[in-house]
Amino acid sequence: MFRYFYFNFMTKPGSFNEKWFNFFSLIPFMSNSGKTQMLKAVLFIPFIMTVLFAFYKIKKVRIERKRSSVNKYIGKKSPWLPLVDSTGNTSTFDLSKSGITIIDFWYKSCPQCIAEMTQFEEVLKSRQEKVSIISISIDQYHDWKTLFSGKDQRFSFMGNAVSNWHHLLLKFDTDSAKLNNAEYLSAKLGVAGFPSFYVLDKEGIVIATPASAVSYIKTEVDGQNNFILFLKSAATWKQYYLYVILLISSLVYLSFFKLLRIPFLIETKV
Repeated sequence: MFRYFYFNFMTKPGSFNEKWFNFFSLIPFMSNSGKTQMLKAVLFIPFIMTVLFAFYKIKKVRIERKRSSVNKYIGKKSPWLPLVDSTGNTSTFDLSKSGITIIDFWYKSCPQCIAEMTQFEEVLKSRQEKVSIISISIDQYHDWKTLFSGKDQRFSFMGNAVSNWHHLLLKFDTDSAKLNNAEYLSAKLGVAGFPSFYVLDKEGIVIATPASAVSYIKTEVDGQNNFILFLKSAATWKQYYLYVILLISSLVYLSFFKLLRIPFLIETKV
């Protein structure tokens, strides 16, 4: 496939390669072979960006498939939930203060939940009229309330006063185990993992179920490009298999354009 592409699109008269070679002919001090090598090196950048974009799209499709159980609630009204605030008093959603409200279901032993929540304060700044977040824990009341004390530095953000970020607890009349809370959410809203996010309008209608509240705010509220955010995210570059894909793609590219000689990728001359 690589050889077909090269000989049919990169070497024929009037081809892409010839047009760019004419551009590089403006460099008078470089030999023809040097200009060709420079062209091949320059094309490596868009090649790698294409590989990254393909990786991003595949990952996005896989995430959407996993979220099919929650996506079916889009367009439906959010169900009533038994909630209490940090004082133990019964509470409900207040959806009137912002254009949209993101409901965040989490628990204290969830690393992904904490990673998201540590970013909430920053993304919510100066957006009071646009977006609010209500974080709903499924932990036991006592365990959840102690997190506000600030003794555990992992949850220091819970002691910060953010006008458009509120904390509530899913609590029944009698203390329930986390598993029961999780089962309840699964039955009511299709929650299959944590954190889980539901975006509600002022009428309480679910309008989106994003995989990340932070990414949703940056893309849907601020209008940032999702692929650019993917590239800038630290989580992206913690995936070891991404480096494997980039390494293999680079070796194939370099060998294909004979910038690096790999015997099994190069045609043997008889």
